[in-house]
Amino acid sequence: MPDKVFEFLRSMICICLLIIAGLSIMAYSEETDDYIHYQLGIKFKNENKFDQAVEEFRKVLTAYPDNYNAYMQLAEISKSQNQPELEIYALNKALTYNPGWGKAAIMLSEAYEFGKQYQKSIMELQKYQQTCDPEERNGVQKKIDMLIKKVQGSVAGKPESDSLNSFAISAKDSMTGKSAFDSLAGHKNSKQTRKSGPKDMPVSAEQALKKAIQLNEQGKTAEALQYVKKAVLLKPDWAEAYYYAGMMRYKQGQLDLAKTNFSKSSSFPSSHYFMGKIYGTEKYYKGAVKELSTFVTVARDSVQKQDALKLLVDYKRKINDTTAVLPAAVQSAPATSPVEAEPVQPMPVAPESAQVVVEMRADSFMTMQVVDTLTNQGQAMLAGVNEYKAGHFEEAVKTFKKVMSTYASNNVTIPCIYDIGICYLKLRLFPNADNQFDNLCNRYPDHLLAARSLFLKAFSAFERGDMTISEKLFRDFIRKYRNNAWTGQAYEKLGDVYSDMKQYNKAMDAYRQAANIAKNTADQISSYFKLGNICFEAGNPEQAIVSFKKVIETGESAKISSHVADSYYKIADFLYQRKDYKTALDNYTKAARKYPDCPETPWGLFQMGNIYINTADYHKAIESYKELIAKHPDDYWAKQARWKMDDAVWENEYKNVLQ
Repeated sequence: MPDKVFEFLRSMICICLLIIAGLSIMAYSEETDDYIHYQLGIKFKNENKFDQAVEEFRKVLTAYPDNYNAYMQLAEISKSQNQPELEIYALNKALTYNPGWGKAAIMLSEAYEFGKQYQKSIMELQKYQQTCDPEERNGVQKKIDMLIKKVQGSVAGKPESDSLNSFAISAKDSMTGKSAFDSLAGHKNSKQTRKSGPKDMPVSAEQALKKAIQLNEQGKTAEALQYVKKAVLLKPDWAEAYYYAGMMRYKQGQLDLAKTNFSKSSSFPSSHYFMGKIYGTEKYYKGAVKELSTFVTVARDSVQKQDALKLLVDYKRKINDTTAVLPAAVQSAPATSPVEAEPVQPMPVAPESAQVVVEMRADSFMTMQVVDTLTNQGQAMLAGVNEYKAGHFEEAVKTFKKVMSTYASNNVTIPCIYDIGICYLKLRLFPNADNQFDNLCNRYPDHLLAARSLFLKAFSAFERGDMTISEKLFRDFIRKYRNNAWTGQAYEKLGDVYSDMKQYNKAMDAYRQAANIAKNTADQISSYFKLGNICFEAGNPEQAIVSFKKVIETGESAKISSHVADSYYKIADFLYQRKDYKTALDNYTKAARKYPDCPETPWGLFQMGNIYINTADYHKAIESYKELIAKHPDDYWAKQARWKMDDAVWENEYKNVLQ
């Protein structure tokens, strides 16, 4: 009897255990379904059953669009099947969801190199170099140097056949819009990086270039180049647009593209200077001598001209050219230049009371000087300011020169010289601008505008890409004018110089100094915002978040919206990458609701929808996508939201079926 009881109890225990195991398997099978698809994909891939492998990885991505490992597997399959376009697409997606992934970055660079897209290959390595292990950097740099030589060998000193190609956004994916895998696997994927296509494009070339300048000053070079391209399309052969593009490319180290741009802007003297420097870098010394010789014959004395003369001596020696650096006629006569500068000699400054000088804002950055507009002199100068505001910079120069010749007095001459220098800055005629500012500093060293002229000369060096000279001049300004109203801005621009030179610690110190002594809240906010950006770039996200929070706090307290919405988005983007969806959603929501007119609002609504999908709140995801489509129907992210909304509807229905 006891044996029968024991057997019965043992049977019951076994049955209970089997039931529990069965329930566990049922519950677990739903959770591991996607894992099984991934493992099946690996199995089929190892067996060279690529079509079946792709189908399994597609199933993984349908449930988890941010599964970067699945994209890597697809990239490896595409590579083995010699499908470089699909490989590049998959690797871009993998890096979108796992930024800084060394394996993906190197594979993407190699894929671009295989397709002879050397510039893109270099850019991928440069991005990876910023985050890779320090021990790897020398090896990465050697690879970059090798690719640069390939670029130089492919162009051989000749401009590209299609000049508009030089404006292509180098960070743009090789495939956009519909997924490259749509035809292969029937599933849609979108570009998830925070990068908008061109929107709200200006209707005139002048407006487009103005927008490009503003974006470039904000550090948005890639987006700025889209507007430069628009300017050239609207106004072909516009030298100013090509010159500006050349400067941007030169600062980025994209020398072959810069060379193409400068060749289209030869009417700007500095184009020859930079062409000469580029040819010298490429060791094409004959071409360098030709370009630099052209430059020095039209340039007046300046730091840039002195540098050009030194380079000429060196390059002529390398090619055994024994001719004089400058022709005798040029050595014995003043250089021909649009600037009709007077002899430099110290002159007394007229008493301040002799004539009232009024400062007038000319645009978002520059202010111009005019005498009392109740006088004839003031009215004549005001006409020059109005020409400037209308974008007629050459006419403004002529007007101010006419005023100087008509009303010969220091009180008119000094502001006119200064205003002419500003006009040349806007024309990107940097040597001409430097001549005006040097003239004012040397002849009227005690005048208020002497300090501003030194500042603008430093700014001119920054704009033409000469960071070494710019750093020196800004530091000279800070040393000489510790309590000047522009000292805070000098620190901020010095931070920009160090940022461009990748000297992150010095840049951070300069931005902190700028924020501490800013003359107004708007300047303080600008410095905090730049400090946040450089902290991110230097790999210090915690300090970056602190700086962006200061922008938000200071801006909202002072009711200044500039940079506030962008700071919310910077914080939210970082938190989204960290998968801190709750806090990221809070920041996206505040930015989108408080600042609906911000250009980034479509991105914010798109990301809100993505967060709701990641947290399985499909109804709210659909609402967010619908709001984006309704309010911004023509925006890039609205188009992406349409298919994301379809996915959200499908996933919501799928979830209900499972339940």
